[in-house]
Amino acid sequence: MRKTRRMKDPELGARIKNLRHEAGMTQSQLANQLNMNVQQVARYEAGGSVPSAQLLAKMAQILEVSTDYLITGYDKGFSKLANITDTDLLELFRRADHLKKIDRDKIKWSIEGMLGNISNNGEAGMKHGPEVAHHKVAKSA
Repeated sequence: MRKTRRMKDPELGARIKNLRHEAGMTQSQLANQLNMNVQQVARYEAGGSVPSAQLLAKMAQILEVSTDYLITGYDKGFSKLANITDTDLLELFRRADHLKKIDRDKIKWSIEGMLGNISNNGEAGMKHGPEVAHHKVAKSA
């Protein structure tokens, strides 16, 4: 009987672990969604084993990234669609995409404000702040 060699990829494992953390998931939660035991997820994250193509596709869907990003760390298709060539900027956007909507809105507001200041020589780019919970402060009598 021929023994098969396990492929190893520590960079893929680190991406899986980081994306899982960004999604706020435990290894057990990811394992449950992938219908496998937690030890296998731990092996993938440690880089001791590489998931099959079908499993990578399912993992990418769960972690809300492309399979290109999961495998290589780069998503060339996205950067072409977005016409963004700065990979550091793309990485920041990818990380921000996993945040809660209110936090993404704060980031958008900040970026628009900075871009407005740069292009308008000091004039703010947005007229309104991020959609934060609106609380009316009661006036003291």
